[in-house]
Amino acid sequence: MENESKLPLAEIKSGLKLAKEVYEVLENDSDYVKGIRLHLRRLDAALQSGELERILRCNILITKDYGTLLGRKGFSLIKVEQLEKLGVYENFMNLRSIGKALAVEIFMAKLMEGLGKAAIIGLKYFFDKQYEKVAI
Repeated sequence: MENESKLPLAEIKSGLKLAKEVYEVLENDSDYVKGIRLHLRRLDAALQSGELERILRCNILITKDYGTLLGRKGFSLIKVEQLEKLGVYENFMNLRSIGKALAVEIFMAKLMEGLGKAAIIGLKYFFDKQYEKVAI
């Protein structure tokens, strides 16, 4: 590969540098969030391997599955042919930034789920109070 840069061992070991809670699949997670969490596990393992081929495969898989989402988040997706020409460092950093974007997506999805539940509870409370006024 061209411009094969070496990664410091500390960078490889740190992987995505995310809290353990991000990877933990919870029972109350939606299928969407579960899927992202599982992809993050794969992504983190690929980063921690430091192996270019594994990082490339993961990069291809993630961009295939989440290309639309990443495009909406402002990522300009790099074509496979271009990724293959890049060294370990560039592919590592690209995959790490994608991983962090997916982690943010988990937080946003969980926030929306929470807001949705709060809105339903609030509306139920509001209509229950309205019904009490009418019933009197």
